[in-house]
Amino acid sequence: MKSFCVLNSRLSAAAGESIGKAAVKVLGRKIGVFSREKNSCIKSLAKGVKKAGGCAVVFENCFEAQLSFAARHFDLDGMFFVGSNNLISVYNSSASAVTALQEDELSRLAAQNSLPDEKGGEIIFATLDDVYYKCLVDFSHSFENIKVNIKCSDSAVAAVLKRGLYALGGSTGGKISFSLSRSGLVLSAVDELGHIHSHSVLYDACAACEAENGIDIEVPFFSSVELEKIADKSGAKIICSFAGGNELWQRDAVFLAARLMYYMALYGCGLATLCNKLPAASVSRKNFSSSFTLSDIADIIECEEVVTDINGGVFARAKQGNMLVTACSRAGKYCLEVQAADAETAQELAAVVTKAVCLT
Repeated sequence: MKSFCVLNSRLSAAAGESIGKAAVKVLGRKIGVFSREKNSCIKSLAKGVKKAGGCAVVFENCFEAQLSFAARHFDLDGMFFVGSNNLISVYNSSASAVTALQEDELSRLAAQNSLPDEKGGEIIFATLDDVYYKCLVDFSHSFENIKVNIKCSDSAVAAVLKRGLYALGGSTGGKISFSLSRSGLVLSAVDELGHIHSHSVLYDACAACEAENGIDIEVPFFSSVELEKIADKSGAKIICSFAGGNELWQRDAVFLAARLMYYMALYGCGLATLCNKLPAASVSRKNFSSSFTLSDIADIIECEEVVTDINGGVFARAKQGNMLVTACSRAGKYCLEVQAADAETAQELAAVVTKAVCLT
């Protein structure tokens, strides 16, 4: 996601309207405006969209992960999510981060505040609760004999998943626990053996189940390499990209948890069985500074295969492991992730890469 921090204070009505008008110019005429709580910012953003001749669709009392569903269900051209600390996150029509060029253009037009008013704009107030829940239930099919604990510091995020669990034949309790972030974007879990699993492990486990059932799937480059072997056996296709896929379970942790519970019910097994479909890998992460561009870094890394693009980053596959370099928010700042069979190899490979790109 991309975020504007406006003057480190509550967004003024004039600034909100200016940003709303700029969104219509850059992203399109139908803009969703979302907030977890009632906030004056959403009113000014929506008013700006209307003044630019666009349609502002306003959603209150929602969490950030729901934007992926809303984008496709309401056919939105772009979206704002008003969060805490005066941050406004900006998304495109697929609920992905806007490009650097779009962000620069939004900032420029908002700062200039010179876009003319246009007629024909409108503001519509909508709700996600019923349509989002229906989609979750239709997507999940059955949770028969599933017994799990669902936790989140935002009760509304946990409530929708619990409601679906009960409706489809499951119940709360037992040893398995799913924990969701307040945004609904990140999932972690404890399986029946007491092992803790991160979001990336749970994501790969779900992807493995999909591939095992012959479903073609697009995954991020940094997903487990073992997914290709599973796909080959079932005849499914695995497509790797920097952005990853657009399935709701890939964008929304509520749907990811639901999909995992669906496969637990389908296979009649616990979460540990799903997570053990793929061998464990060690990941090392480092932030570094360099005067090199992503293209320069792609040329320097010693590997057997490399893929890069301007915005996504650099993915490299070597004998020792896989590497992913992505740009951070500030120029010259990068994040390196290395995946290898063990922690020592991952750390050594990370050290080799950072040395090669000349830390500053």
